[in-house]
Amino acid sequence: YPGAVVLEQDFDDGYLEVEIRHEGAVKEVLFNGAGEWVRTSWEVPVRELPATVREAIRNSEYASWEIDEADCVETPGGSWYEIELENERSDRETTLRIGADGTMLR
Repeated sequence: YPGAVVLEQDFDDGYLEVEIRHEGAVKEVLFNGAGEWVRTSWEVPVRELPATVREAIRNSEYASWEIDEADCVETPGGSWYEIELENERSDRETTLRIGADGTMLR
């Protein structure tokens, strides 16, 4: 991540977790024991989610649920948005994985 500033690093469950500030966001970068990049994730404000992702939620069975948290996740195999939703009426929670194009990956 060109221009990133390392804020913190720690080992957890055999992985090196590096927290960086990059392009105005605090991101968690995860490396395996061989030093290979595994994934990067960071929180995304709901208002900044792509319209395709918000539309996918509106067209799903979770349309009436509230978004609790949204993260962008990048891996060597691709990227997606991980959306945590909760239903206040039933106290149920779920997590959806949605591609930037609005495709449900879950």
